[in-house]
Amino acid sequence: MKKLILTLCAVFVTMMSFAQYTFISNSNYHLNFYKAYLDVPIVKKASLANGKISNEMLDYICKKANPADVKYALINALGCNGKMSENDEVNHKTISSYFDTNYDSGMTFNDILRVLGSSTAMSMALINAYTDWMYTEEALENAKKVNKKEYNDSRTLQSTLIMTQLIAIEYSMGFVGDVTPMGTQEGFIESVKDILGMCKYAGDAEGVSHDMRKSAFDMIYNCLKEFDMEVGKIKIISKSSNPYQVSINGKVIGNTEPYEVYIHQCSPGYYHIKAVQVSGYAFSPTVNNRDVNVEDGETVTVTIGYED
Repeated sequence: MKKLILTLCAVFVTMMSFAQYTFISNSNYHLNFYKAYLDVPIVKKASLANGKISNEMLDYICKKANPADVKYALINALGCNGKMSENDEVNHKTISSYFDTNYDSGMTFNDILRVLGSSTAMSMALINAYTDWMYTEEALENAKKVNKKEYNDSRTLQSTLIMTQLIAIEYSMGFVGDVTPMGTQEGFIESVKDILGMCKYAGDAEGVSHDMRKSAFDMIYNCLKEFDMEVGKIKIISKSSNPYQVSINGKVIGNTEPYEVYIHQCSPGYYHIKAVQVSGYAFSPTVNNRDVNVEDGETVTVTIGYED
């Protein structure tokens, strides 16, 4: 799967499926906000490094005093167009050797966050996200730790918030095509909306430091704005101790578990929900039919089954 942070794709939300996306590769779309920082020598070097990280770059990343947005631009320059993931093995060796030589080889992410600071820790999380989508769950959890630390330190950086949401988008893309019953992929659209809001109203949020260049905000906004689509939700509440098979507009989306609540993300519009009892009946299954109209940003609640 192509990395969204590296190469963005055209996205279409299907009206009939549960938050499933079709990604079409388009070489015209690249999230390359590093271009706003090409006057910074280390970012310029990274843009010419063909995705290979160097000790000099790691020196810059690990120095607490260096600005966070430049560190993230450096990594973006390395990762744009998928070059960093193509050099996964050599980059892993370079990073491991660097930490073995300059720090404790057994440093955990929490150690990096504590010793080297928030921007260095976020940089390492971002490197993981650029390397392979299999690492994005760990990267996202680590990014959340950085956000928590910045909040506790009363120093929340807008660039850190944006990088967290970019990793969240990356993580959500790892589940595209997931057919597990009632699975959720809400992170993609919600994170896009969050990033666009931060870019559009840069510096307006109370308690958040506007630490990125306006041209960088503009590049991120222009790259992601086409993915800002209308979206609503259907909350499905099971009131039964028996499982039900749920279909929306004739397409089966999965089985409910007893007394569970599920969130179905969809485009605005009219939907017919049909729930058929799977087991626990004597002669014939109970069938529930519901019709709903979902508007943009609205959550419509649907109850299926009966209280036992």
